[in-house]
Amino acid sequence: MSERVVIMNHCKIVQVGSPQELYENPNSKFSAGFLGKSNFLTIKGKMFALRPERIEVAPKGKGAKSLKASGTISKITYFGSMMSLVVDTPEHGEIAVDIDSWRTKVELKQQQEVDLHWEKDAAVHLAQ
Repeated sequence: MSERVVIMNHCKIVQVGSPQELYENPNSKFSAGFLGKSNFLTIKGKMFALRPERIEVAPKGKGAKSLKASGTISKITYFGSMMSLVVDTPEHGEIAVDIDSWRTKVELKQQQEVDLHWEKDAAVHLAQ
């Protein structure tokens, strides 16, 4: 991949930067969705992008960090080295979570209630 990438939408430049800059700090919903998966959350009237791999999941009441959302696992897809979850939350609707299978210390099951946590800088404010 190039050192500098231009993301365009309808013949207009949306964002320019290195692949890492574009992935970690998208400036719009289009950019965030163009490069990988993102959850789009509205918090206090502002739109944020949150990558599934930046979210930690724990059984309800067992999380080590401050609670960001809670919900019920509606889908689990096991890929060997990783698992992809869909968690239904009352606050944000469906949230996709990708976790390393080998790091998961507890067994997760469909319909299990869980807490979701992420670092403050993981949710990126989208200006556009």
